[in-house]
Amino acid sequence: MDPYALSDDAWCKEIGSRLDLLRQSRGMSREYLGSEMGVSQPTLRKLLDEGAGKLSYLVAALRTMEAMDKLELFIAPEPINPAVLWRGIRKDLSVSARGRSSSVYVKQRRFEEEESSEPTKLPKDRSKDKLEW
Repeated sequence: MDPYALSDDAWCKEIGSRLDLLRQSRGMSREYLGSEMGVSQPTLRKLLDEGAGKLSYLVAALRTMEAMDKLELFIAPEPINPAVLWRGIRKDLSVSARGRSSSVYVKQRRFEEEESSEPTKLPKDRSKDKLEW
């Protein structure tokens, strides 16, 4: 099925219908689901029959039916693209270079200052050869 072939309203009704099928497969009555979600029966009816209502009702229904894992399938987290991440860091650094404050710029400066300081020396009574482990 082409996901773009359905209108937004049709998709909402489809999601409501799928929620209702999930409810039935879990052996839950509409009364029980509504009471556990904390919503009225007319509100639940709108969600399941028409796909209408708040997004929080969808989440509450999935939580009540112990099906929160369905959200991971619904909208999976996007993988981080290193090129886009680097572009954002470079932008922050270039803004800082123009004289505006930025925590990224301050952290970079501190890191550079720490790198340029002299290395820590071992105490005189301990040499590299006589270290005890």
